[in-house]
Amino acid sequence: MKASKRYFGFLIAVVFFALAAAVFSAGVSRQDDEGWQVTRADYGYGPQRTDVTDILKDLLSRGGVNGRVAVNNQTMGGDPAVGQDKTLRIFARNRRNQERKFDFREGGFVDVTMFPSRTDDWGDRDRNDGRNDRDGRDRDDR
Repeated sequence: MKASKRYFGFLIAVVFFALAAAVFSAGVSRQDDEGWQVTRADYGYGPQRTDVTDILKDLLSRGGVNGRVAVNNQTMGGDPAVGQDKTLRIFARNRRNQERKFDFREGGFVDVTMFPSRTDDWGDRDRNDGRNDRDGRDRDDR
C-alpha cells in the first residue's frame, strides 16, 4: 500500500509540474509572438552606412528565402564600404514600445519570425497579387 501511495504522490507532482511548465511557457510565447517592428535599418561599416529600411521591410514581408533574409551586398542593395566586413543594424520596437538594436554580420541571416509584418503596415504597400499593371489599374477594369 505504501508503494501505491508513493506512486500516486509522484503522479500528482508530475501533473503539477507539467501544468506549471505549460502556464509558464504560454506566458513566454506570448511575449515572443508579439515580435519586433523594424523602425530603421542601415548596412555598412563605421560611418559608411546606407539606409536599408525599406529594402529590409520588403524582404521580411515576403518571408525571405526559407524564412531567412541573407545579409550581403546583393540583398542590401550594394556595397557601401568596399573591402570591409559590414553589419546590418536593425532598430526595432515591440508592442510595449520598448526599443532594441539588433546587429547581424555580413554573411549571416535574419530570421523573419523575429520581425513579423503587422497588418497595420500593409496599407502603405501596393497590392502585389499580380493583378495590377504598371499604370496601377486592375486588368479586370479594362
